[in-house]
Amino acid sequence: MLTELLYILLIVIPGTGGEICVSRAMKQVGEGMDFRPRAIARVVGRAIHIPWMWIGVSLMIINWTCLPTCRCSCSSAFSGIAA
Repeated sequence: MLTELLYILLIVIPGTGGEICVSRAMKQVGEGMDFRPRAIARVVGRAIHIPWMWIGVSLMIINWTCLPTCRCSCSSAFSGIAA
């Protein structure tokens, strides 16, 4: 029971926190109205210099690495409930 709670917290908190951090970073960068390669490179260049972007991406990586682990270990724990 405790391990399932830990896995859920390792998925929900970093996933949500990562989305919020990336959203905050993109609000600082601004909207990219031009879709030419140089304009896209300029927006990406501005985005990689914002620390919130790196925090958000790191949290999303934690989320994606914990997700398969939780699926493997929680599937056996919840299989009795589904039956």
